Amino acid sequence: MVEAESWLNAANYRSFPHMRRIVGYLLRFASNCRKGNNSRTKSKDLTGTDKSSLSLPELKNAERRLIYVHQQRYFKDEIELIKIGGLPQNHILSRLGAVVQLDQDRDLLRLGGRVVHGHLKEEAKHPYLLHPDDCLTEKLVQHLHEDVLKHTGGLNCLKCELHRSYWVVGSIGTLKRVLRECVECRKASPRSSIQRMAPLPECRIPGEALESPTPFMTVIMDAAGPWLTKYGRSRARTKRWLLIFRCAVSGAVCHEMLYDMSEDAFLMALERFKNRFVLPKEIISDKGTNFVGGNNELTKLWKGVQLKKPEYQFNFSPPESPHFNGLAERAVQAAKRALRVVLKDAVPTDEELVSTFLAVERLLNDRPVALKNPDSRDLEAITPSHFLMRGNIGQDLAPVEGGDLRKRYAYIRRLTDQFWQRYVAEIVPQLRQITKWKSEKPDSELAEGDVVVVLDGDGHRVQHRYPLGLITEAEGGLDGLPRRFKVRMASGKVLDRGLNRLYLLAKGNSASTEMKDRYVTRRKRRKNHVVHLGLGGLYH
Repeated sequence: MVEAESWLNAANYRSFPHMRRIVGYLLRFASNCRKGNNSRTKSKDLTGTDKSSLSLPELKNAERRLIYVHQQRYFKDEIELIKIGGLPQNHILSRLGAVVQLDQDRDLLRLGGRVVHGHLKEEAKHPYLLHPDDCLTEKLVQHLHEDVLKHTGGLNCLKCELHRSYWVVGSIGTLKRVLRECVECRKASPRSSIQRMAPLPECRIPGEALESPTPFMTVIMDAAGPWLTKYGRSRARTKRWLLIFRCAVSGAVCHEMLYDMSEDAFLMALERFKNRFVLPKEIISDKGTNFVGGNNELTKLWKGVQLKKPEYQFNFSPPESPHFNGLAERAVQAAKRALRVVLKDAVPTDEELVSTFLAVERLLNDRPVALKNPDSRDLEAITPSHFLMRGNIGQDLAPVEGGDLRKRYAYIRRLTDQFWQRYVAEIVPQLRQITKWKSEKPDSELAEGDVVVVLDGDGHRVQHRYPLGLITEAEGGLDGLPRRFKVRMASGKVLDRGLNRLYLLAKGNSASTEMKDRYVTRRKRRKNHVVHLGLGGLYH
């Protein structure tokens, strides 16, 4: 059974004009039931003119009826106090000159104040009082923002438009919420989503219980450049790039030159790195075309031979998400700063540029891993060069002469363990710190089924037109918070994107069916259309 006043409940309608129109037709029907056949309001008059649309007085009457039900729910006590003598002096409505006006046997609470004698419209001199927590107020504000202001203006503009006929007690919170939840405004001005900084993976944290690992077993890789070089007798100019490998544990770096950005040049640089140090077990990088293509080429080569593939793997971060690869980004920044000082405006040869790359590599590997105040009583600062066995640490491990070989070996092992424990004690406190993104962001928690704005490309940013997508998969981090997603676009293409390139438009449980249907693939739409026409057998 439908409740008597359910048709006046604003939550049952999609918008304020829709609610006002439906209530107007219901009031017309109730009025016709009380009148005779000759005096009823009919859809057409004797001349055939269409009279089905509601007139302006009928719409105003429906609006006043909705306001009356709203005020009886929230301001019934205030209305009774005003009718018997007035509000207390400390009441918030007493400062606004609240009055009760009789409208068709209905008491409506309106405001007066000091502008009642101004040359204003009646609604502006005596606006209707509304409560901020009701669904009617929210739909009214949405109507003013979407239909009247056409999504233009900000908070003050919307507030002025509202106060022409209505007054909402504590309206700022309601107005901000409506502006914040407006889908069209969110589409026009999306922002990058952020989440609390993720815990470090196991490969980044040195442990006391572990032995000192071999450098570059887990590397973060990135490319920088280009730099112009000259070659040949004609001194022709060409471009060269820098490929940086950084150890995930020790922070040691290795510089290799890329002669171009092709897959072959990347594989040759990776081969030179392997011959200098070791074949990494894990290579982390962004989705550069030469990196992805090189990985695909290596996979294809190992499938074509009857040999066991070495235990290495590539892990690619999402596109346009540099914070997924932050360790390499900082190494690129430091290398560029040093190269800018060394090269200045010079155009070197290939040999000179390689020598400069290696010189900068040595400088970066000689930097202390932990910042310390200078004190003569402290031990020598630990640098990545110690892990590469190129620093003074090699002179302290083995005794110069004399002694039993087993004692020497035990002495070397003890010094190595002490060195590793000291490194762990100095570096772990620095890794513990959270420098930004310190708190969890509930508004940025995206899930499967959410409709998002994909922040890709400068052209969309200039024209304020961003593509929309539907999240089909959310990859959780070590703390359970998802920061990487699979997004299906309207064309059917599935993108791999980080949280910083997505902006929530509608949650999966609140997104309308019409909005979700926008992201169904075109082939599926066409297939459904053909099946509907009885031609589905063509697809089987």
